[in-house]
Amino acid sequence: MTKTRKLNKNGGATKKNKKSNLRHLPKLDLKFKPNLTPREIFTLGSFGGTYWRPIKSKFFANELKNAHKKYPGSWWKGIPEDHLTRKFDKYDTKINKYGVKVGTTLEFWDDKNWTRKSHPYGWVQWYCDYYMGKRSNDDERQIKRWQSITGPNGRFRKFLITQIVKKGGKWNDEHISPKIRQVLQHWGYKLTKRDFDREIRDRKKSRKGGSKESDEAFQRKKHEKTLKKQEENKKNGLYLPPTTRGTPNTAYMTYVSNQDRQRAFNRALEDVDDTGDFNDRWFG
Repeated sequence: MTKTRKLNKNGGATKKNKKSNLRHLPKLDLKFKPNLTPREIFTLGSFGGTYWRPIKSKFFANELKNAHKKYPGSWWKGIPEDHLTRKFDKYDTKINKYGVKVGTTLEFWDDKNWTRKSHPYGWVQWYCDYYMGKRSNDDERQIKRWQSITGPNGRFRKFLITQIVKKGGKWNDEHISPKIRQVLQHWGYKLTKRDFDREIRDRKKSRKGGSKESDEAFQRKKHEKTLKKQEENKKNGLYLPPTTRGTPNTAYMTYVSNQDRQRAFNRALEDVDDTGDFNDRWFG
């Protein structure tokens, strides 16, 4: 039987049971702090109105539908059904908070093995269950996904802040990187002034001698320094060849795979358009 506990809107224990529960939670759980509730994700306008549409999942023979109705009706109060269950080919950007389309098909996610039988609709379905207090063996993976995208060191949160600085805008200027903002919203997060100021402060602290160079120049130098160090390591033999006595070297293969992903990500950065947006392929 699945255990449940009462949560506040950020997914943490309420004040009443906070002291008794928090010490029993894993550290990973305590670092999971989305600032949008499941209801807020949809009331703001997300997924072009298609998230809870009937789907054909690879995990089930029958079509899945009405999955959202197992959650409290208060979550969907005031939200038209057409903003929740419309077909994917009827995706409406006007429904989305930032008026842009992001995301890929469910089939793409299934092919990448990013979905699980417990939550065939994906991350938001998992978050809805988690918010209700349910726990599963997929929690660690899903929380790590959130952290890598949306957490304090999440690549998309950091990229959004970099774009704001680069364009000399304010933290809440919605004209800067609307696609990034829409994606963050799909992951239960909206940039706040506090988070923006903290990131800027941390970046300044990381610069030795209090350098006054621009954030863009600093990030570029940091990246160039990292690449130089990687090349030095390769020359010094710190990375072993692909095989050792005929046995595949998994450490080297992981290194190469990571480098390939980084290069692809860097190419995407070069393709950023005037609004500071990635190509749609980066958003699932």
